[in-house]
Amino acid sequence: MKHGWWLLGCWCGWLSSAPLTLVTGDYSPYSGADLPEGGQSTRLVTRVLHTAGYHDLVVDYLPWARGYQQALNGLATATYPYARTRERELDFYYSDPIHLDHLSWFTYRGSQAVLAGRWQGLKVCMPLGWSSSNFDSVVKQFGLIVQSPKTLTQCLQLLARQRVDLITMNDAVMADASLQAFGDPCHLQPLPYFREAEALYLIVSRKLPDGADVVRRFNSALATLHANGSYDELVGGRNGGRCHLWQKK
Repeated sequence: MKHGWWLLGCWCGWLSSAPLTLVTGDYSPYSGADLPEGGQSTRLVTRVLHTAGYHDLVVDYLPWARGYQQALNGLATATYPYARTRERELDFYYSDPIHLDHLSWFTYRGSQAVLAGRWQGLKVCMPLGWSSSNFDSVVKQFGLIVQSPKTLTQCLQLLARQRVDLITMNDAVMADASLQAFGDPCHLQPLPYFREAEALYLIVSRKLPDGADVVRRFNSALATLHANGSYDELVGGRNGGRCHLWQKK
C-alpha cells in the first residue's frame, strides 16, 4: 500500500509539473507560427497565463480542425482565438474577450447582385474548420452554397476570380490577408449587411477536470493587464475598419 501511495504521489506530481499546452493556427494577425511572437493573440495569451502563474507553456500551431479536436478532447489545455457560438458553448468554457473587432461580409468589386443584397443561392467561401457567429444563420436565410477550401488564401483567390460571391471574416484578419494576397488591404469590398461587433476568446474544454479554474485564473490575470495598461501594449493598434463600406446610393 505504501508503494501504491508513492506511485500516486509521483503521478500527481508529474501532472502538476506538466506543461500547459495551447493549440492555435494560422489566423494573421492574431496567430501564426511565422508571425513575430506567434501573433497578437499568442503574445497576449502567453503573457496572461504567465501572470496567472502558468510558466511552463507549449504552443502548437496546427490545422484548425485538428487543433479544435485536440482541445475539445482535453488533449490540449486551451485554444484561441475563437468566436462565441451557441453550439460551442456546450463543449467549452469561454474566457473574457481577448480581442474586440468587427465581423463583415465581403465580395469582389463590381458584384452588383451582392451589393444590392440579392444573395439567394449565391456561393460563399469559408475555410475548412473556420466559423463565425452569424455564418450559419445567413447561409440558411439565403440558401447559400458553401465552399470550404483548406486556407483563407484559397478563399480569397476564389473570390477574386469570381468563382464564389461572398466571404465573411474578421476585419483585421481580412485586411491582413488581402494585403498579403493582393498588396492592398481593401482589395475586396466590405458590405454593410449583417456587420456586427465580434469578440474573440480563449476556450477550454469542459472535459478538462480543471478547465473552469484555468479560465478563472486567466480572466483574473487578463483583468490585471487591462488595469495596468499592459493589454494595449501587447495587442498594439487595431487593424480592422480601414476599408470603406459600400453604401447604396
